[in-house]
Amino acid sequence: MTIISRELANDSSPAAAQVVGDGLARDIARRVDQAAFAGLASPAPAGLSTLSGIQSYVSASAFANLDFAAQAISKAETVGATVTAFVTSPATALALATIKTASGSNEPILGRDANSATGRQILGVPLLVSPFVAANTLWAIDSSRVWLVVREDATVEVDRSVYFTSDRVAVKAVMRAGFGFVHPQSVVKVTIV
Repeated sequence: MTIISRELANDSSPAAAQVVGDGLARDIARRVDQAAFAGLASPAPAGLSTLSGIQSYVSASAFANLDFAAQAISKAETVGATVTAFVTSPATALALATIKTASGSNEPILGRDANSATGRQILGVPLLVSPFVAANTLWAIDSSRVWLVVREDATVEVDRSVYFTSDRVAVKAVMRAGFGFVHPQSVVKVTIV
């Protein structure tokens, strides 16, 4: 929730309440991402960091190659899963983006998606970025076995009465969501040391 002055709510164009509401909706999306990868206190849903029964792979070779990804894909395949995305932090994504195809080459080893100029792939699997993934960590996820369950979409409400005595307007955003991990072994946590 955030509070704006009645003057701002009435005299702005575009409407300040809508702009603030849009910002709150973006904040909710960030909080869902944070709950998924870094964990938040209750009542936020429990995410990957609290999940037991996942597989893990530790690579001591830093980012010399993409063998860690092949290992993660193989681990998922051994339990019947298919890795549909890797998720990592911006710093780790940058480290991966600087790996070249050969010594002295300027060509990056990460695959490029011809349909998206900013799309990144590791061994044909999309690489997604979240600031809430720990450094030097990648999550290999099968989207058919890891779900974001949205009970209620993000809604934005404006209430002009709650702060009646101070002539302010309350803008509140709410979303009900949770995570479903139907097969924890299909999740592979890769740690690069």
